[in-house]
This record gives sequence, structure tokens and C-alpha cells, in this order.
Amino acid sequence: MKKSRVQTGGGPGRPPAPPPGGARPTIDTGHRNLAEMTAAAWEAMRLANGDEPKYFASGSQVVMLVDRGQQLPTVLALDFYSLRRELATCTDWMRFDGDGHPWDEFPVKACVETMLSYPNPPLPALNRVVGVPVLRPDGTLLDRAGYDAVSGLYLYPTCDVVLPDGQLGPDDIAAALAVIDALLCDFPFVGSADRALAFATLLEPFVRETFEGPTPLRCVDAVSGQGTGKDLLATTLMYPFAGREESALTEGSTDDEWRKRLTAALLRKPTFIYISNVQRTLDSAALAAALTTTNWEDRILGQSRTVVLPNRSTWIATGNGITTSRELRRRVLKIVLDARQECPWLRTGFRHNLVEWRQEHRGEIVGAALTLATAWVQRGRPLGTAVLGSYERWAATMGGILDAAGVPGFLENLGGAQESFDEETRQLLDFLRAWWATFGSRAVTAGELRTGLSEDVLPLAVSDGFSGGQTIRLGKLLVGLVGRHLGGVHVALATPDRSRKLQRYRLETVETHPQFPEV
Repeated sequence: MKKSRVQTGGGPGRPPAPPPGGARPTIDTGHRNLAEMTAAAWEAMRLANGDEPKYFASGSQVVMLVDRGQQLPTVLALDFYSLRRELATCTDWMRFDGDGHPWDEFPVKACVETMLSYPNPPLPALNRVVGVPVLRPDGTLLDRAGYDAVSGLYLYPTCDVVLPDGQLGPDDIAAALAVIDALLCDFPFVGSADRALAFATLLEPFVRETFEGPTPLRCVDAVSGQGTGKDLLATTLMYPFAGREESALTEGSTDDEWRKRLTAALLRKPTFIYISNVQRTLDSAALAAALTTTNWEDRILGQSRTVVLPNRSTWIATGNGITTSRELRRRVLKIVLDARQECPWLRTGFRHNLVEWRQEHRGEIVGAALTLATAWVQRGRPLGTAVLGSYERWAATMGGILDAAGVPGFLENLGGAQESFDEETRQLLDFLRAWWATFGSRAVTAGELRTGLSEDVLPLAVSDGFSGGQTIRLGKLLVGLVGRHLGGVHVALATPDRSRKLQRYRLETVETHPQFPEV
């Protein structure tokens, strides 16, 4: 291993570089060919970029980097006024009178509007701004400050990093795992699957360019309630890469609020989207769509134009007993903490002050993450065997990295704790458990179920409303459940009761998932 200080470049906040010869390009506003004027304006921005670009294309947007001193540059999306300002900065707009004398002009409005309407602006593509080295799509390490045209990444180093060097062996991997274990050792993970998912969440932004496709929402959930450390874990997983505590996004009360907040967040091209302290059931078509797309399309608030925004963020949320709608169930994974005591905020005996330790050892943690990623590359980038619908590439990549590092448990709890994650499924499981406990595998009608079970265990869709309609609503629910596997059983059609012309149903065990009938 070698210690390397990644050298910083000139930074993105400098004035536009003049073209060769020192003179800025001139655009004749009296020349009314809009296509040629627009092409000249694009060329002026490319010349202003020089060797270290300042202006970029991000999806359908024109963006620029704004220097923030020691922090990562801000990605600023240019609207009509800011684009006109930048064009006036890097280009001379002139009108010539009949005698050929030049007169200063403002950038032509139609030209600026046309540039903003381009679906693919002809500027260097910007995928992410990163403060630490990361893997490129081909698995090589990006450790040079500035813009990398191959990956579309802009590296603005924010800490010294211990970079992996040469062929990595078991001792290097063990040392890297020890560093990350020291970061996560005081969190009370329920099982190895929760710990493995936390590992994957920490490593993901370092290898995000090595796989395509969306990533799921990781929900840090505290079984033992407040004070367990769910928000501390979320910020700790983000801190090595970000170098700061990320600002939190609050949940929306309506789908329209969700859509507006997600668009505003993605406009900033964040590495992380962090939803803190979820109180309501997660139920949003906009959130569901964002979690399964790599390009988010929406209209900008207060404007009439629609933008396409790349979505390569790592999604994290926190809450106590988080539930989701059925639509979001397959898009959300749990990292469960349980302190196993009544007042978890009174715990003692921690290994170190985590907030101070992660700050002092950030470079080591980053180096450990890059060591595990590089070791995976050196082994030929093997794919893991875990499968998650809509997130196949994410699951295969992260599973392969954890397998190469010897971290067990990745996605092994999908059929257990994850199964009751959404509120609808949780109600159905309670209903099926009561059904099995009362009737076993005996065939019953909807009416027998309604009278034989307590109303407390009936799903809300059945129990809500007049009692006289409960049997009808339960019958419709059972028709929809036929053939569906839940908790080790599935609902099957039985021989009808022909004397009363009623359909009967029974529960059958599923051999590949037998734990439910034993409850």
C-alpha cells in the first residue's frame, strides 16, 4: 500500500480562459441566422472551458461548477438569466453599423432560449463531482484531480487518501475490513444481512460507475426506537465519501410534494439522497418511479420547460418501524438495528467517539473502501449470486464485491424481515397467521372466515366500512390472493360448497418456505 496525496488542480471557480491569442470570440448580432449564431455561442463556451472545463452538460441541462473553497464545487444549473450572464462573460456580442463600427450588445434572447432547449447540449458530460478517488467504468482508479472525460467525473480532492498499490492479497483485505469494522462496530445490527447491506451502502458511491441501472432505497430502521443510532449510522455511511453530513430531505405529504422535492434534489446532482425521520407510510408513485429510473424527467418549478436529470444517487432513509406501500416494497431494503434495551440512548461502552474518529480517520476509511473495490477488480470483477428484481446489476456488483471481501449475508433476509415491510403485506400476514391458527388447511368460505376470526386481524380493506359488506369484500380479497405465496403458505381454491353455491378456500404450505405454518 502507498500513501498518496492527490494533488489539487486550479479549481472550477476561475474566470473563463481566453482562447489562443487572448481575444474573446465575437458574435455579430446583426447576423440573423439563428442556427449559426447558436453554434458560435456553443463554440465560445467550449473555448472558455480550456483545459479544465467549467461548463458541462448534465442530461438535458447546461450546468457550471461554482467554487466553494475547501468544499466540493456546487453544480449550478443555468437558467435563462444565468446562461445569458455566462455568455456575456466569455463572448463579445457586437452589432456593426453601416460604417463597420462595433456597438456592444446583449446576448440575443432567441439564441439563449434555443441553447436551453437542446436535449443534448454539445458540452462535456458531467456525471458526478467527487471529493475522493473512485473507480472508472473500466475498473481503473481515478486519482487525478480535475475533469476526467472518459468517466464524466470531476475529482476535487478533499482529503489525503491511502491508495491501494500492486497486487492485493488476503492481508490487505483483512486490514481494510478491520478499518471499516472499526467504523461500524458499535451499531447493533440485528443480523449479518443488515451489516452486509450497510457495507454495500458505504462502498456503493466508490464503484457507482462500474454498473448501470438504478439503486434501491436503504431504510435504516430501529426496532428499539429512538436513541438506537439510526441517523448516526446513515450519516456515518455517507461521511467517508462526502466528507460532511449531508442535508436531509423531508418526506412529502402528497405525491406532488414528493415529485417537487425529488426534482429539486436531483438538480443538485447529489451523491446521496437522504430522507430523515420518516413518519408516514412511504407511499408515493413519484418516489417509486425515481427509484427505478436512471433518468428523471420533470418540469422545473416556476418554469414551463422540462428537464431530464441523471439519477445516480445512493438513496438512504431513516425511521422507526418504517412501512411502505406495496408498490414501494420491492424498491426498499431494510438495515435493522436493535439495541435490546428499553432506553438505548443510555448505552455505554462504545469503542470510540464515532463522530471524532470518522473525521480523524476519513482517509484510511476511503483507502479501505478502495482496497476492497480494487481487490474485486483484480479478481476479474466476479458477480454475486444475489438477485433483486429491477436492481439486478446493483445486486450482482455489490454482491460480488462483498463476496470477494468475505463479507457474508448480503440480501439473505429478503424473504424474512423484508417480507412484512409494507403495511398491506403486514396486514395480510397477520390475517393468514390467524387463519392458519384457527382453521389450518381446512377448506372454508369467506363467511366462515369472517365469523371465525376476530375483526382485529382482518385487513383494513375488509374491516373498514359497514360490517354487512365485510363478507363480500373478504371474498374479493381471497380471489386476488389465490396462488400468491406469503409467509410459507399460499391461498388455493377448494371444492365449492355446491349446496349453498359458495366458493371455498384453503391454505397450502409451500415446501421452499415452510416457516410460516410453524408460527
